[in-house]
Amino acid sequence: MRFVPSIFALGLMLASGASLAGDGQALAQTGAAFVKDVSSLSGGFEMVNANNDEYSVNVIFSPKEKLYDFAVLQLSLLSVSDDGVPSFDRKVVHQVSELTSAKPLVVRLTFMGSIPNYGVSYRDSDGKTHFCTLSESGFDGSLEVSEIR
Repeated sequence: MRFVPSIFALGLMLASGASLAGDGQALAQTGAAFVKDVSSLSGGFEMVNANNDEYSVNVIFSPKEKLYDFAVLQLSLLSVSDDGVPSFDRKVVHQVSELTSAKPLVVRLTFMGSIPNYGVSYRDSDGKTHFCTLSESGFDGSLEVSEIR
């Protein structure tokens, strides 16, 4: 039997802050930001359409330091543990072996609801693997990158 948590359970998990670190570190490390008009970007970048509908937005990933095995993931929430750690099914939408600010990645995607449906994974220069969810803040519409610890 597959456990599908309620939005209430996920809300409790997010409110507790125990498992999703909505710190600025993941946001800064990935260089993630919304970009309204890709024609305003200078230099070369790679563009990926993960979802292209009327509600889609562009997210740019332009890290200050090189990231390795960078993958954009489509997420499906499977469960939330008793201590608030979410478990996601992950499907790779796009992957690059190295991501740098010299060649950023722009991904077009749609945020749906309060449960994160996209994320990223990558290795930093120390070789540590990170897994983060991407979401749009319900308070101010800003981009949130939250590392699952």
